[in-house]
Amino acid sequence: MSSVTVPRLLNVVEAAEFLGMSRNAIYIACREGRIPHYKVNDWSVRFDLDDLRAWLESNRRGPKVGGAP
Repeated sequence: MSSVTVPRLLNVVEAAEFLGMSRNAIYIACREGRIPHYKVNDWSVRFDLDDLRAWLESNRRGPKVGGAP
C-alpha cells in the first residue's frame, strides 16, 4: 500500500501568525492573487504550510543570513 502525504493546511489566523501578517493583509493578498491559497468555499480559505514556506523563500530579498557573501 502506498503512503499518501497529506498537506498541513492552515486557516487564516494560523497563516497570519506564521507569516507575521495581519488577517486583513492575508485576505488582501489572497484577493490580489499574491499568496498561494485554497478557496474552500465562498468564505473560507486554507494555506498549505509548504506552499507558504516556498512563497516566503521566493520573495526573499538580499543575501541569506549566514550564507556566503
